[in-house]
Amino acid sequence: MRRKQTVLFITLLLLGSLAFVSMSRPSSEVDSVHPDDTTGEGPPITDTDKDKIPDLHEQMYSVDRNITLDDVVYTISGLDYENASDNESDFDNDGLNSLEEYCWPYDLEHCFVDRKSLTGIPPELTESGMREFLDPRLADTDGDGLPDGYEIWMCMRETGAKNESMAWECDGFDPLNSHDGQNDSDRCWDGELGCGDGFDVDRDGIIEVHEWYTNAEEYNYNAADNWTTEIHGLRCLDLMDACADNVTRPTGSPGWLGTDPLRNDSDFYYWSGSRELAKSSRGDAIPDGWEVFFGLDPLNESDSLLDGDYDGWDLNRDGMIMPDGSRATVYIGEAYSNLEEYYTFIDNGTWVRAGLKSTLLGEVDAMVSMYDQGTSPRIMHHDVRALQADEVLGLLYVGTKRGLTIFEPSTGGSWDLALPPGGELFDMILWSDQGGEQRLVLATNGGIEIWTLDGEGFLNQNAGISGVEMEPVNGLYQLDTGSGNLDLLVSSDGSQAWTLTIDGSGQITDLREAETLMEALEIENATIQAIAHTSVNGGAKKLYVGTDHGFLVASTEDVIGDYPALWIFNETDAENYVRQANPQNISHSANVRTLVLDGPRQPDGSISSTQTLWVGTAGGVHQFSLLDEADPSIAFSRDRMQNDEYDLEGANDIHAILPLGDEILIGSRYGTWTLDGDHARALGIDEQQTRIPGFVTEIIVMDVLGNDTVFAGLHPGRYSNRMLINPFSNDSDLDGMP
Repeated sequence: MRRKQTVLFITLLLLGSLAFVSMSRPSSEVDSVHPDDTTGEGPPITDTDKDKIPDLHEQMYSVDRNITLDDVVYTISGLDYENASDNESDFDNDGLNSLEEYCWPYDLEHCFVDRKSLTGIPPELTESGMREFLDPRLADTDGDGLPDGYEIWMCMRETGAKNESMAWECDGFDPLNSHDGQNDSDRCWDGELGCGDGFDVDRDGIIEVHEWYTNAEEYNYNAADNWTTEIHGLRCLDLMDACADNVTRPTGSPGWLGTDPLRNDSDFYYWSGSRELAKSSRGDAIPDGWEVFFGLDPLNESDSLLDGDYDGWDLNRDGMIMPDGSRATVYIGEAYSNLEEYYTFIDNGTWVRAGLKSTLLGEVDAMVSMYDQGTSPRIMHHDVRALQADEVLGLLYVGTKRGLTIFEPSTGGSWDLALPPGGELFDMILWSDQGGEQRLVLATNGGIEIWTLDGEGFLNQNAGISGVEMEPVNGLYQLDTGSGNLDLLVSSDGSQAWTLTIDGSGQITDLREAETLMEALEIENATIQAIAHTSVNGGAKKLYVGTDHGFLVASTEDVIGDYPALWIFNETDAENYVRQANPQNISHSANVRTLVLDGPRQPDGSISSTQTLWVGTAGGVHQFSLLDEADPSIAFSRDRMQNDEYDLEGANDIHAILPLGDEILIGSRYGTWTLDGDHARALGIDEQQTRIPGFVTEIIVMDVLGNDTVFAGLHPGRYSNRMLINPFSNDSDLDGMP
């Protein structure tokens, strides 16, 4: 009974409260409850002047802006929610009327028909955390140096697309992204953005941000310092009403006045006598950034063939310097044209300053240190030919074109040992005999030299230098004979090869031609570039030979006498086994640059048994299984060993390979990069490494103060690029010769 009374009581309370709510009034104050007495304000979202722009938006941008230029004050009008015509006005001269700016990222075609969200950029996509709109009083709303109308023009015609809600999404040119103007967006060969047209001013192999030729710089190319879009208009001719008045453009055709931020070579006209004629295709083979840096005209092809500093020379001594007539005949003329100077800088892709470089192993974005004859610490010469390390003494032996530098990385100490005048070093081996005495064996243009080292790792002044005078020796390759002496195969240009022995006293004995090997090489007119000599599972010794024209194997213990030698591939069938190097030059694929043995590792990192041969060619990295060599088509593998991202930059043009057990360091024309894997398989590219940029031909790793450090020797190309060539200086390296 008591429960029923409780329920009845609660019911009465609920009914009473509902009656009270129904009779309550809103707590917000109003001016009047009588329609005739209202003051005429509309609801918060309304459009008083019916110009399709809400009053709230117009009020947000209603305050005039004042701009002072050359002591003159200019007023940029704001919007007026009671003026129906201002939606068609372009007060800020950016090529967009006020209605277009309100609608963005929708165009007028979809803004009022099938728009699926609010205009403007939503808060979750903005840096401010607020919804952002284009400012109809400000030509460059995001402040990136690119006017709003220019960015939208580029977005709609070049880089953007509409999403599912019919809003524009802009790649590279977004009028509400403040970073676009500072990017260098020029298209890559595959159409992607971001390859840029700046250039590597300091030739360190990386085009840093300060070396970019940015989108804003391209738009503003050749503009007056005080150019202000709100006052002068957009930098274009006859593309739209907002284009500047009283401007000219070569050939008089409509277009933008600056360079093209999506094409790295913008030249669109040339001079024919006194006439400006449009080119059928853009470009003069010199990137815009290089031309702008040196003050050339990135829009005019004709200046590429001029010799701005008059540093050509009268080759035939007829009293005249014949100018260059075209790109096709640029090397025929006697003038040293701007285009030729650019070709000298780029040096067939080897513009990076050569020398010795180092960085920490296994670190991302670590510093890359550089050493040459002008740095401190220094090395003897920038053309590094060979690297050898003594881990016990902490010394790095740097073989250069002109001699040897003994470098102590932990202290920065360096000591030079020069070859005689005219001497040139090509290769070098560090050998420790059975008694522990160490010697450096040098291959030079005068033969072979043997330098005995003292207990501190320096040249033993009391031992003297031994060796043999002979034809230039390009390569030194140790043979696995087990004799206790240093048995070498040495090579020269053409098909020349010799064997010799260096005994415990440092003397050369048994120098003889490797006749059987030379006969095999002569079949393909091949020059030796790499050698590996080993046996598998205690079997017969085999010699693997990489050449400029193919790959051969010979069954021999010491490369003396007669033995069978078989070409695994040559120029004709190389691409049946190794990756294609150059579609226009099939012989390039047969170019074998390096051979390195690998296999399972012992705890100290040494190889317990050889099972794999790493093969570096002009087309890429490969594994050759020594366990399956009876069928080369099975033995060769290149799965997950290609660097596709930087193939055009030369990442698969291989010159050095250094397996480290669980990763493999690669030296290429692009620089160093790393494979994750071991002797049995490769697992793909390891991105957790710092790249050493440049044409890397030598790699070694040694411990420096407890840190594994990668050292790389770089090829200098033809011109070295130690100084930056200048098309307006007839003596760029200041050596007194044009």
